[in-house]
Amino acid sequence: MNFKKLLNIVIISLLFCFYSFFAQATELQCEKFSRSIIESVSDEDIYPYMEKRNDIGIIYDYEWDTESRLISIKRNEKNYPIIRFSLFNKNILPGQAVKAFNGIDLSNKKDDEIKELHKNSKKTQIQLVNESKEITIIPGVYLFNNFKLFNFDLLSINEIDTKKGFFETSFNSMITYERPDLLVHAKKINLTEECFIDTEDRPIMFLPIGDITFNEYKYDIDLRETAFPYADYINGVVNTIRYDDGIGQFRNEFNFINFPFDKQELKIQIKVSDASTTNIDAFAGFSDYPMINLISPNINSFIGLEKYIKKNYLKEWKVVETNIYSKFEIYDEFSEYAQKFLEEPKDTLNIVVKLERNAGFYLYKIIIPVFLILLVAWSVLWIPTPQIESRLTTSIVSLLALIAYNFVFHDDIPKLEYLTNLDKYILLSYLFCAIPTFMTIFLSRTVGFKPKRATLINKRMRIWGGLIYLAQVFLIFST
Repeated sequence: MNFKKLLNIVIISLLFCFYSFFAQATELQCEKFSRSIIESVSDEDIYPYMEKRNDIGIIYDYEWDTESRLISIKRNEKNYPIIRFSLFNKNILPGQAVKAFNGIDLSNKKDDEIKELHKNSKKTQIQLVNESKEITIIPGVYLFNNFKLFNFDLLSINEIDTKKGFFETSFNSMITYERPDLLVHAKKINLTEECFIDTEDRPIMFLPIGDITFNEYKYDIDLRETAFPYADYINGVVNTIRYDDGIGQFRNEFNFINFPFDKQELKIQIKVSDASTTNIDAFAGFSDYPMINLISPNINSFIGLEKYIKKNYLKEWKVVETNIYSKFEIYDEFSEYAQKFLEEPKDTLNIVVKLERNAGFYLYKIIIPVFLILLVAWSVLWIPTPQIESRLTTSIVSLLALIAYNFVFHDDIPKLEYLTNLDKYILLSYLFCAIPTFMTIFLSRTVGFKPKRATLINKRMRIWGGLIYLAQVFLIFST
């Protein structure tokens, strides 16, 4: 027994020593990596870019193929590639499809072949779909950046407050950014580990990945964490890495027209800090070249959203679809460098979760009870027309019951400046609940001397009025 205890102590000691040695070696390696970078920094350093390109500056859009589980060039119904951004020709708008490239039909070309064609640095003729004239684009040199949303794991949607216009999520994400300029330092020390860049070193280094922003309206440091930057060297590539995780709260625009049978989109937006433009004034002196700054999703980001669909814990909502797409938005900002306002396009990455409301609560606790109260009021039209007092008592009690029940579910209905479908249904029910009372009062003046006419009017009203009500309800909830 003593021997076993001694053996366990020896093994634990060796493991501890090995771990300590490994940690020290890693720390030393990262320290050398940081020192190598810092020593090379000078006042003449330029803003880091992934690559310098010389072509026509057209970037194609992308889409996630759920069957092949690959990200491919987005195409229209005729298989022509769709444009995401055009740098040198502003008349080519995002969303347009390219039919031919120097006379070559692109619908028959694979993604890799299209990308290879666009590496051509000569004058190019582009023909867009539904356009007869060709567009001439003269290529130019520009700088290219592409931040990657390497993964996005949507762990849960904790709360959706449609009245206040926000939602809260728990998520983990990682954004990567390739840094060819740091490759020489990684090779110099034979970097093999992931290294944290110390806070003290950040001010003297260009770290564009730190300028990526989420559209959070509230950042709670106790619930949300942004850990950046890290650097790693794998397969001859240095990437800076930023981790974002925790609970995030995001503003969202909700549309309640079809409430309670409505569908909503929850959107998390990630934005790059720099524009994609040929306007040198927009660069704040960082570059003498036009540039394209993109943020694009990796395969893992789409997979992370697909996993969430299968693990949705929301009771009131059903997740029907998830998607990630990019969109260039024009931002009007004042440039200190240019001393003027600049309207430049910036790429945004939009993570979208499409939801459909589980309307059972509103169906069983509002719509059906209101309909039953209306049936009671409408049944007055089956009481003989001479029985004025009985008809008035029943119809007025039903109307008051509907008014009282409205206060019961008042807090469950969004308070908006426009009418939702449920609002229209309730107002319609009020109207048709009041009609029997008005009919009884009206018929009371004719039932004494024209009883047959009063009975005929009453009969037609209960049939045609009921049909009109049902038709209106169908129109309300079917649009």
